[in-house]
Amino acid sequence: GSVLLDAPVQYGTGPTAYKPMNDENNWSGLVTARQALIQSINVPAIKVLSMITPQVGTSYLPKVGITTSSKTLDGQPTLSANDEQYLTTAIGGLENGVTVQQMTSAYTVFPNQGVWRQSYLISKVNDQTGKVIFQTKQQVNRVFSPQTAYIMNSILHGVVTDPAGTAYSGIGLHFPGYYISGKTGTTDSLKDGWFVGYTQQYTMGIWMGYDRHQTIVPSIYNLKFKLWDAIMQPILAKSPPTTPMPEPSGIVTVNICKKSGQLPTTLCKIDKDVYSELFIAGTEPTQSCTVHVQVPYVVVNGKKYLATTNTPPNEIKTGIFLKPPVPVPTNVKPAILDSWEYIPTQADPRGGTVLTSQSGQIATSLPAPQNVTANEGPAGVQVAWDSVPGATGYTLWRATNPSGPFTNVAGPMVTTNFTDTSLPPGAPVLYYQVYAMSNSGISSPSPTVAVPVATAPTGSFGNSTGGTTGQGGGSVTNSTNQTGN
Repeated sequence: GSVLLDAPVQYGTGPTAYKPMNDENNWSGLVTARQALIQSINVPAIKVLSMITPQVGTSYLPKVGITTSSKTLDGQPTLSANDEQYLTTAIGGLENGVTVQQMTSAYTVFPNQGVWRQSYLISKVNDQTGKVIFQTKQQVNRVFSPQTAYIMNSILHGVVTDPAGTAYSGIGLHFPGYYISGKTGTTDSLKDGWFVGYTQQYTMGIWMGYDRHQTIVPSIYNLKFKLWDAIMQPILAKSPPTTPMPEPSGIVTVNICKKSGQLPTTLCKIDKDVYSELFIAGTEPTQSCTVHVQVPYVVVNGKKYLATTNTPPNEIKTGIFLKPPVPVPTNVKPAILDSWEYIPTQADPRGGTVLTSQSGQIATSLPAPQNVTANEGPAGVQVAWDSVPGATGYTLWRATNPSGPFTNVAGPMVTTNFTDTSLPPGAPVLYYQVYAMSNSGISSPSPTVAVPVATAPTGSFGNSTGGTTGQGGGSVTNSTNQTGN
């Protein structure tokens, strides 16, 4: 259920800085570990290895037969000292590489419930009398728990069966209904093509490329799938893998938010970002999603901004947005695919204080303030109103005409009264409206109250908290099921 941000990242500085990229010409944004593996997205894998360190990650390789003593076809070590230090190891960028036999053997750990058994060609040799003169001593290692292997099998099954999977068209469509799992691999500029696929009984790996670094012609690149299909077709026909991998004890299925990896809130459900994920019992998430938030916003010149105290209330909308848990690089080209859902980062350019805090829960509809009174006194116009249950603050708006435009003259404030001391000159009657605010929304305006002003003092129109006009009497758009799009 872990979620990572697929976006530009850099490790180190200067000419040796490492800037990993994806094979596709885009960035996916917030993705689950499952999604990253199914679609073969590079950057999330590198981020995971960075979190756990290359030393911890590569410590598993000797357990599946990829060691410093094992050799490539030209006699080089398959695991070098540099491989144990570099983040490129996360996506198979080894210094010398591995053989097809070594890679295929390593993948058998998953259908074998986390146990790796050394592969061999000859089991034993008997002499003419039947005496055993050679017998293979097979190495057997417990690498992963049965639960870890089961979850990996589920994810790698998606590589083949999920329409977004990298082996869906090449393998999945050719063997519908079969429990085949696997992983594709591609090096820079299509110089190598890999596919290792397996069932409960068989594991087969295919490598396609040249004995020199040369790009494979794109039109024949996917021959790796055709070769795998052709070899496995008669084998699987005799013993169709139509039974799912056995599920060990200790596996739980939990609905989670695919943008946070946490338990879904109402906002996640409205945004259709909930799916079922497998967990080892005791590792499932316990916290609710903090990525989906509902905030008041305004659209100015076609761009979304956070609503402020200077935003005319009738322009305010409430939307569901994503608040990524880590900073998102700006001006990314090509764009991050889900960035259109991200929360606005700038406030209304007309100024003011950002209206409310962000909420991870659906906004409740606030009633408009009632019993608003306004009376002229020695210091100015005194305005008061009843408190609104659930409100965290109020804003006061004023106009010289009952139809507006209204100007914000005070707030946000927690009190239910205010004395307006900076009155507009020459206005015989002033009109006031009050709005209530919560952590994720704003009410409709209160009934308008009028107050005659016997002698309007000389002053500026509005005070330091206001200055932006809005149309009086307009209701606030507070559509709780509107997504930030």
